[in-house]
Amino acid sequence: MATIDSTWLKNQKPAKWFRAMLLAFAVSLPIASCTGATQEIKKPAASPKVEIMQPRSMYDGDAFLYYILGQLYIREQNWEEAEKAFSQVVEADKKAIDARIFVSHLAVQRGNINQAVEYTQEVVKLDPEHLKSRMLLASLLTAQKKHQEASVQYEILLENDKNDSAARMLLARSYGFLKDKKRAESTLKPLFK
Repeated sequence: MATIDSTWLKNQKPAKWFRAMLLAFAVSLPIASCTGATQEIKKPAASPKVEIMQPRSMYDGDAFLYYILGQLYIREQNWEEAEKAFSQVVEADKKAIDARIFVSHLAVQRGNINQAVEYTQEVVKLDPEHLKSRMLLASLLTAQKKHQEASVQYEILLENDKNDSAARMLLARSYGFLKDKKRAESTLKPLFK
């Protein structure tokens, strides 16, 4: 159990509070990552204590710190630094799916669709069942006017869930861009039943 003086906590601005928490995580990480336990952080005992729980990490060591730092930068709307932090997570942990998705979304925000496609394709390779990343990939490919590749992704989504009306409509749209009117109509037909 980590404790921090409540008066001290209330007087902190959100960004400073997150930096303080990042420091607390950094201090307690070696113990937490080895045992799953938390370490106590002592502050002056003048007022009641606020309990702050150490979450179990999906990453170890530096990857976890960069992940927390990336979250901090997102909260501060510092997109460039957030992308760098999540890229460090990916570098430290090659199977970091959610960090890759963050980098992909941040690349889209900067207008770098090519990089977003690369990261999202890596996620789909690492976890073919991650349907949200597959939908993101299809949308990014559509934005690049790669309608044939996008339609493949939408088809996979529909194979997984025949009732996914969003994937169905977007697939029909891709077929429309490909000038395949019959397939577009047959794709939309189940929506009219």
